[in-house]
Amino acid sequence: MLRYVIILSFLLPIQTLFAQTSFDALSEERAVLMEMYKVKPKKAVLIKSDRLEEEILKYIKANGYPIVVNTTMALDVQDKAYPLKRNTIATLENQQEVLLLDKDAYGYYKIKVNDQIGYVYNLQITPSYPLDLIEEELEQQKAMDDLITAPSVFRVRYECPSVVCGANTHAGTSCKVHTRSCNGRCYLH
Repeated sequence: MLRYVIILSFLLPIQTLFAQTSFDALSEERAVLMEMYKVKPKKAVLIKSDRLEEEILKYIKANGYPIVVNTTMALDVQDKAYPLKRNTIATLENQQEVLLLDKDAYGYYKIKVNDQIGYVYNLQITPSYPLDLIEEELEQQKAMDDLITAPSVFRVRYECPSVVCGANTHAGTSCKVHTRSCNGRCYLH
């Protein structure tokens, strides 16, 4: 009996690995994991929950997440996010449903509307769990970029100490020379 339980426990993760899962199934599985974590906190449950969040983000970026637009005026959907010369491919009205694909650090939402992919700046939508995941991913990406570009305490910057050396010139007068010698010797003229 124990053998069957062990075999079944290995086959279930393999089956879920190759199965095509939907957004709802991933969300339900994550909700169950979070309930399990509340009952008995374990690091393995959090790791699996993080893995599911990554899968949810991949699913949203590949297939989109349906959202309802809240706007007081018509919004133009552009074909490109940043360039000044861009074309309007659609216009969004209030309470129109679109598929959210991604959001960048500058506030541009990548959406799919009328079977076309476009960009909208500063879209007003009702917050939900998938949108929170996208925002959290952006914050983590910004933090990583800041860590990479910022000077670090852990980087070792070693400079040789300045040494004052006394020396004589060819004319016979004495002078003091500041050098940065790592071997501790003075450089003579």
